[in-house]
Amino acid sequence: MNANYRTHALRSLARWLVWPLAAIATPAWCCSPAAPLDGGTAYAAKQVFVFQLKATRLASPPKEVEGTVYGDIRVLNVLRGSAPISPSIRYYTGPCGGTRLDTGHYYAAFVEQAKPGWWANSGTVIHLGGASPQGGGTIAELRKILDGRIALERSPLFAGRAFVESRWPPPPRLPPPKPAKPRAH
Repeated sequence: MNANYRTHALRSLARWLVWPLAAIATPAWCCSPAAPLDGGTAYAAKQVFVFQLKATRLASPPKEVEGTVYGDIRVLNVLRGSAPISPSIRYYTGPCGGTRLDTGHYYAAFVEQAKPGWWANSGTVIHLGGASPQGGGTIAELRKILDGRIALERSPLFAGRAFVESRWPPPPRLPPPKPAKPRAH
């Protein structure tokens, strides 16, 4: 009887301690967003181009993960690489590592290969704005980054990286626990 009591007590303790700890740690296991674009990655990218996001459509689960968006792009300027660039992209808009791309806006992509359905995220794309970058100094600034004359982090274009990172608001704070009531014996 004594051994059964200890076994039951250990199982109860595990139930009350392990499961809440596992629930707290689980989001860390599930969430691994892309590393944000930095100067070294931008400089080393094999394909670099400027595009406009022309249209988007939400993917339907269970075919894709909820929050996946398909987009159609129009390439305006190829700055590096000669491989074909797919006119379709995908990106994820969910709470962990989500991406914000606005239809009609302009972006610069820094990728290894722009194959059909390539993933756009804060590690591959920076926002250039809502107005066409063709006439201004944006293309010249991108060329400076690609030539190594200026680091992405020191360029005014660096702010476009933060635009692409989807920042969902944090969950609301939980109310403090109620004080335990003393037991009547």
